[in-house]
Amino acid sequence: MKRWLVFLLCAFLLTGCSVTIDPAEEQQDDEYVPETFNAWQLMQQQLAEQKEEAAQQELEEKQQQAHNPEKPIPLIEHQEGEVLHYLALGDSLTQGVGDEEDHYGWTGRLSDALIPWPMISTVELDNRGKNGRRSDQLLKLLEKGHYDKELAQAGLLSISIGGNDVMKVVKKDLFGLSSTVPFKEELLAYRERYIDILAYIREQNPTAPLIILGFYNPFTLITDEQTDFHALMEDWNNVMETMALTDVNACYIPIDDLFLTNDDLVYHTDFFHPNAEGYNNMTTRVIETLQGCDIEQMSDGSIGFERMTLRE
Repeated sequence: MKRWLVFLLCAFLLTGCSVTIDPAEEQQDDEYVPETFNAWQLMQQQLAEQKEEAAQQELEEKQQQAHNPEKPIPLIEHQEGEVLHYLALGDSLTQGVGDEEDHYGWTGRLSDALIPWPMISTVELDNRGKNGRRSDQLLKLLEKGHYDKELAQAGLLSISIGGNDVMKVVKKDLFGLSSTVPFKEELLAYRERYIDILAYIREQNPTAPLIILGFYNPFTLITDEQTDFHALMEDWNNVMETMALTDVNACYIPIDDLFLTNDDLVYHTDFFHPNAEGYNNMTTRVIETLQGCDIEQMSDGSIGFERMTLRE
């Protein structure tokens, strides 16, 4: 055995390496072994040239295949996402009243914006909003188990409720409201109901991201003054925002500043509900705020927006 092979074997043994030799590939007696270092160096150079030539040939074959229409390049398979069940609870703002495009207001537009996310194949929107619904009515429906199945199945939840609680006080004595006391009393009751609503939702579904939509003061169209009523509306929104802060998977969406005027024609012809443009603005606010709340982390990556993906 040649001396340099002995040195190589000793090196393997000293470094603790284990080498298994396949008998079929053992070195034959007539295999060429260079006698000098220069001869060995020349042999290594020739082997390197052969490898380079083989790699170049392989590259050319791939390029030829890429331009051959009869042999298309295999496409990267895209793993389709899952169905996202989105349950929307609430009042007319959930139902989409005033949307002349009949696309369920901001909930339908939000569903469209979620579809490009790679983890989502489609969004099944279950819109349970109803015009005029108050918090006490929604709470009764929940306590009767009316939405138990839908809540448990949902991967995304949203709620808009409270505006009609305020309007109930207004309608009760429209011309006799000389103080804010009735509104403050109703606010206390509303807060307790809202706590119960969120508690019931989380009892059925502890982890799904929950969108808590605030509401706006439509009476700003009548007067530009910052009245006591406007401050009261802020109190209602503060209740919702505070509740969202107690839930790590909830996100409060403020929209009151989107409807201070109708300069951008965001109101429906009833001058109370949003129109399609108003709902477009709401959807943009919802998406921006959800990104600020880190919806992707909330949902463990299953929900997000506008990520560039390879879709074949």
